[in-house]
Amino acid sequence: MRQTPSFLILSSLLLSCDFLGTEKIDESLLPAISIRVIDVQGNPVSGARVKLFRLPPGDDVNADLSSPVLVADTIVPDGSFRFTSLAPAVYAVAAADSIFGTVALSSRIGTSDLRETADLSLILKAPGHVSGTVTRGPNSLPSGITGNEKILVRLAGTEIFVFTDTAGRCSLDAPEGVYRLAFAAGDGHYLPRTSDSILVVSGRTTNVPPMDLEWSPFVDPPVPAGLIAAPDSDAFVIRLGWRPVKVSNFAHYELTRSDTLNAGNNRTFAVSDTVFSDSVLALPEGRALRYQVRAVNSVGGQSPLGAAAATAVPGPFVWTLDGLVLDLGAPTAAFVRLLAAPAAPGSPDSFPLSVLPTDSLNCGGDGRFQFGPLNGGPYTVEAMGFNGKALRLGLGIHRRGVVAETLSLQATGELHGTASRGSVVAPYVGDEDIQVSLAGTPYATTTLQNGGFSLPDIPPGTYKVVFYAPPEGMFLPDTLSVSVSPGSGNGLTRITARRK
Repeated sequence: MRQTPSFLILSSLLLSCDFLGTEKIDESLLPAISIRVIDVQGNPVSGARVKLFRLPPGDDVNADLSSPVLVADTIVPDGSFRFTSLAPAVYAVAAADSIFGTVALSSRIGTSDLRETADLSLILKAPGHVSGTVTRGPNSLPSGITGNEKILVRLAGTEIFVFTDTAGRCSLDAPEGVYRLAFAAGDGHYLPRTSDSILVVSGRTTNVPPMDLEWSPFVDPPVPAGLIAAPDSDAFVIRLGWRPVKVSNFAHYELTRSDTLNAGNNRTFAVSDTVFSDSVLALPEGRALRYQVRAVNSVGGQSPLGAAAATAVPGPFVWTLDGLVLDLGAPTAAFVRLLAAPAAPGSPDSFPLSVLPTDSLNCGGDGRFQFGPLNGGPYTVEAMGFNGKALRLGLGIHRRGVVAETLSLQATGELHGTASRGSVVAPYVGDEDIQVSLAGTPYATTTLQNGGFSLPDIPPGTYKVVFYAPPEGMFLPDTLSVSVSPGSGNGLTRITARRK
């Protein structure tokens, strides 16, 4: 959007004075500005129009954005004029010849004495052109704003200004010189900015580098935009992403999940990045979820919640366990059973955790078996044939699809030993009924009165033996790692009398 005013005012003349106390000031001693308006050949220009402005006090961006105050407006008949009896202030002087479209600006001068007089020669030239783009940055736009329109662009210390169009473009004419541009969005959500050392040459175009205004830290953050929610059936998560906000005092994002059918599934997450994966493994498949996100700054300011993204919990969460039973390297018929295992079997300070029978089958001579559909989680699978057993612990079924497992039959072993409550007596006569189990397996027994126990027919492998001695509340569980070899018996003695 281009603006070429009939009369252009630019730059400023600094005339600073100290007041002389309360005594009356001789007006003949006040500052004066003498000017000569000439063309590029140095000849006086008759009929030029000259304006004198008083500039806003201060030297910050707020002063740069403020309009100067018109003090005098006159036609110079012979190319010379003198402004006298000026009050202490900062001034700007400019001249223009409307017939030839030429303009001039005053030099920037500082005075420290009331008696000083500025003598200026203003050379009229064709104006230069300034063009650029300023935007509100990548943040979502405030209410009522549809683009980057209505951003103020002003030549500091002058009456020359324009407003940007919807794309943030601005264009203005200026006399030759070096200037500072000031930018501000009037909606109050952004910090004003300046751009220094803008060189304008008569008859040429100066392109100002693109600029983004920064969101003000003194208002609530902008609303994050572009929230997308995409289900990932393989990982049992909802993957979410949104566009970042650009805030100097940003703290984090706050993501909310809403389930309209069950408020117990509602969640709020604090997220530092613009991506997040929400685990929905525990939720019923097909359940409709609604997500929203807001930005939070370091002083607790919050944006409104952004537009909602709706999705459904993916499903069904179905797995299949395919397997093969081998005996001496060849497929064989066998009885196979599947057991659901605890997530953390046999931890030292917990009760023995039992496996739960889930399914069983007889596989044919090809040795192949299949269990499904299954829910995700850890499983134990056991195969029993004519020449031995095979056991696989902690099968982690965590992804949708087929899990394959090969079980090789081996001769079994035996585990036997004794366990004791130590010196603690009553209500038991001896060391009977101490529970002995192999964590994550179906193998368990209890001790006799003398504390003896035996676990026969165990597939070879390394196990965690869990001892639990009733009465409840008197003893802590205890554990021991042990290896069982094919065709052999393993003996061990364990004292479980650890008082609580």
